[in-house]
Amino acid sequence: MGRLLDGLQAESEEAAAANPANVGSSSSASSQIREIREVQEVENQLRRQRLLALAASEGLAAALVYGQPEAELSLCDQLPEGGVRAYLRALDASNRIGSGLVPSGWSHRLDCAHCGPVWWHRGGSVLACPWCARHRAGKAFPRPIVTCRPCRHAKPDHINPYGGVGRCALEGARIHWPDQRHVCAEHKVGEMSDA
Repeated sequence: MGRLLDGLQAESEEAAAANPANVGSSSSASSQIREIREVQEVENQLRRQRLLALAASEGLAAALVYGQPEAELSLCDQLPEGGVRAYLRALDASNRIGSGLVPSGWSHRLDCAHCGPVWWHRGGSVLACPWCARHRAGKAFPRPIVTCRPCRHAKPDHINPYGGVGRCALEGARIHWPDQRHVCAEHKVGEMSDA
């Protein structure tokens, strides 16, 4: 919006300079533009105060609101309070995922077809998840703890299938007890193999 006002001010000054009859109009146009900017600044301050209060009530950092441009925050004027709260939580989750951190309230294990086990706000299985972009970019992200027993890649011990040390069908070097808790990016829920 600032560029538009600057352009209008420049045009009004050029018009005033081109026409000697408009000697006094240049200063009045400039004062009108200053008044519009002052009103916009007050509106932006009030908007940020509202969003800061909502962010604080959600337990979110103030930097989340300060980091957003005015044009984006002005869109929140059209949303009800519940919608603004949801927007702030989604913005926080996006920032945390971008930093490789688990968003607040994401305490359930989700099985993603691309990423394997990941943290999410509810459990289940999906074809793609919010962590897929980090995974494709080769960036690390936190994973939930799993056990080998329910994994389809688990190869149980021949002598003691439910209690002996097993192997992973993907890599022979991986050896875990069936109920040993560990992190595994290739964990896929399924039946244990017979071999």
